[in-house]
Amino acid sequence: MVTGVDILVCVEGFCDIALPEWAGQFTGKKEGKWVPKTDIRNISGSTLSAMHVAEGVKKTLAIHAKFMPKK
Repeated sequence: MVTGVDILVCVEGFCDIALPEWAGQFTGKKEGKWVPKTDIRNISGSTLSAMHVAEGVKKTLAIHAKFMPKK
């Protein structure tokens, strides 16, 4: 389960993805059936950045679920 997302570096003009209001959408997300393009709010002007971060979080959750032992 996601407890938080930190954006370490972003290009000027595309830093809306680092705002707590946007990154907070991932809190509580688990591996499974959620769709980055529809379940995570998009940011006008940062569409690709927002979409790619969301897809990266989803992939990371899937990898974690597959290879990390469950407690």
